[in-house]
Amino acid sequence: MILFSEQFVDSIRSAVMAALLTQYFNIAFLMAKPQDLPAGSNQLTIALSLSFTSYVLASLTHYGFAQSVGTAFVDLALSGLLIYVALVALGRTERFYQAYGALAGAGAVLNTAAIPLFLVRSEEQASLTAGLADFVLLVWSLSLLAHVIRHTFEVRMLFSVVLAFCYFLFVVSLLSTLWPPDVTFESDELSNFQSLGYRWWESV
Repeated sequence: MILFSEQFVDSIRSAVMAALLTQYFNIAFLMAKPQDLPAGSNQLTIALSLSFTSYVLASLTHYGFAQSVGTAFVDLALSGLLIYVALVALGRTERFYQAYGALAGAGAVLNTAAIPLFLVRSEEQASLTAGLADFVLLVWSLSLLAHVIRHTFEVRMLFSVVLAFCYFLFVVSLLSTLWPPDVTFESDELSNFQSLGYRWWESV
């Protein structure tokens, strides 16, 4: 009886996890909203764990462990802080778990998709192909962030896109200050959302 109960609980947990991962996938492809996620700390914990792990793994394709962990921590902490402050200012703190969980969970999907692209990339590969891959990932990332902003704060799409781009510039400049690309990095290729802007940032 006890064994049956444990198996039943495990099956329920597996089903819940599968449903949660499906929601993250749908949000990543703009087919679902943050409000479709469970409003609780457990969901957010799972999302942050997935996002942090995938972020570090993506960064490790080109950079050291300390660098990868540092950028992942700064990125996730900053995005969470800004979302929380904005929601407090608007009196909508009840949306925090869903909004932050959506951004982190869907971001994990994006990071995971980016990993194989950067693993197979070689220095001899045509720069046009590499640049196109970076551009696609960057547009996807900005679209995801704008999507979360739009549904969380109930603003127009154009305004959410502007906010997403401003956030992108801010984070890229911050990470560039903390870890200058021309000093710390041996390659100018990165494999996560904010870091994709380093190459663009150096050209302006």
